[in-house]
Amino acid sequence: MNRLDKPKTAKELAVELYELGFIPSTERNYTAPRLTELERIGLVEAINKKKCSYTGKMVAVYERTQKGFETINMNHILKI
Repeated sequence: MNRLDKPKTAKELAVELYELGFIPSTERNYTAPRLTELERIGLVEAINKKKCSYTGKMVAVYERTQKGFETINMNHILKI
């Protein structure tokens, strides 16, 4: 399982993406708007709330949906 496949908060995801070099900072504002958009189209869903280890606030935990897994996997299949 890829480390990005585990349920995460917007901040945790921002930290992961920063460490991988995909975004320029660990600021959650890089990921929160995208998570909202992805949730709206059914690719991720908020599955729980937890206390953020960075801010101490209660925040949503997101997980990729089955549709999200299928969408990513289908985009990597060559079309002939």
